[in-house]
Amino acid sequence: MKRYIFLGLVMSLLSACSNVELNPDQVSKQAQEQQLVQVTTIESKKDSYCSPDEAKKLIGQSVPSEAELKKITNAGFVRISRKGQSVRANLVYNHLSVVIDDDSKIIHSNCSLR
Repeated sequence: MKRYIFLGLVMSLLSACSNVELNPDQVSKQAQEQQLVQVTTIESKKDSYCSPDEAKKLIGQSVPSEAELKKITNAGFVRISRKGQSVRANLVYNHLSVVIDDDSKIIHSNCSLR
């Protein structure tokens, strides 16, 4: 049994070794490209954040259509639930959660980010 453990350890150490050498220019170029991709994805997400201020303004109003709710709050996804209905607590940057009463009036509205 000890042989197998030792053999597995040796194989994992050997597999980590590589004979490919990268010069510093290649490494920094790859790092810059990766950093550029991360920045653009974060910036594109900021444009599609749900607006919590606009979501709060909806409380007390009749429920508009999902398309209108998306347009008003800049949400990518709208979840409408009834009072007392159990829902999942999703923390997603572009989700809008709306709770309505029996008269289809909005009693709670917020973006999923807190």
